[in-house]
Amino acid sequence: MPAHEEQVFIEDIETRIGRLTIVASDDAILRVSLSSRSSVVRRLTMLGYKPQMGGNDTTREAGLQLVEYLAGGRRWFSVPLEPRGTEFQRRVWSVVSKIPYGEVWSYAKVAREAGVGQAYRAVGNAVGANPIIIMIPCHRVVRSDNTLGGYGGLEDIKEKLLELEGVISKITRKSR
Repeated sequence: MPAHEEQVFIEDIETRIGRLTIVASDDAILRVSLSSRSSVVRRLTMLGYKPQMGGNDTTREAGLQLVEYLAGGRRWFSVPLEPRGTEFQRRVWSVVSKIPYGEVWSYAKVAREAGVGQAYRAVGNAVGANPIIIMIPCHRVVRSDNTLGGYGGLEDIKEKLLELEGVISKITRKSR
């Protein structure tokens, strides 16, 4: 939680997977969410942030990059990211950020790469708490049996993202 009310900027974009709400500080993305703007604003306010509607240069650039990615024209993001969470969560998100476009890793592999042994469930919880979806590609994390796994109740979105990246054929669809 911020020590004082930190101003953050919010912008919504319409995409082929639905409306994305982008939250940024002056110079980094803090959150990309499929949640409604009102629920994002409510949560940010509860956490001590001061939300400003209308976005800024950072949210606009992130929006452009997300639209390019979802149109199949971008494979990586260059906008600065600042995911906020526990030290453990940030370590997991750092590993997830290294999963190449068009690949999937298991929760077990993410745990090994994060240096946390067999803490698969804790890794799954951290992946599920990812505040910057798509840009920190938690959709590229699947179960060890190669089934889709969760995506916060939005497994159809996860499947669309993996289809876009050309890896859905590697995934078993029995996870639902």
